Amino acid sequence: MARNSLYLEEIYDEDFRLFSLYSKEPVYRVAFFINRHLGIFLQHSLPIENSKKKVTFPLYEYENGEIEHWFLLKNWAYAEVPAPSPTLDLFAGENTGLKKIPYLRQFKEIPYFIKITGDISLSSTEICKAFNKIHIIDYCLVIQEEIKEKKLLLF
Repeated sequence: MARNSLYLEEIYDEDFRLFSLYSKEPVYRVAFFINRHLGIFLQHSLPIENSKKKVTFPLYEYENGEIEHWFLLKNWAYAEVPAPSPTLDLFAGENTGLKKIPYLRQFKEIPYFIKITGDISLSSTEICKAFNKIHIIDYCLVIQEEIKEKKLLLF
């Protein structure tokens, strides 16, 4: 009996541009100002869930027909973890702390990602210049290095 197989490398070979955005603002404000300054309409989409670590990562999405597709992803989420108790008190409540968990561990210092797929007439440097003109974004960089966890960017 013949077996059918699916090669996942073909699925992961999606053509996209990836940008890193640095801002201290919340994700909804970053999406608002990107929409306002670039004339697109990023909308809140279903968040990406990590059931193992029990966290969700906010995702915003804009689709211009079949021409281009934009995604804004917050790279950090916070999970409650038990904190060690300094004393062995029998009646003390359980101490918990927050731990910052990155979506892409390779780029754990980057707060936001913009992923753009499709045909875009602008170059990557022109897109970065447009992001850098937004006053709440500290700076934008094009990610050109090899991404180790490419399958995580399929959303």
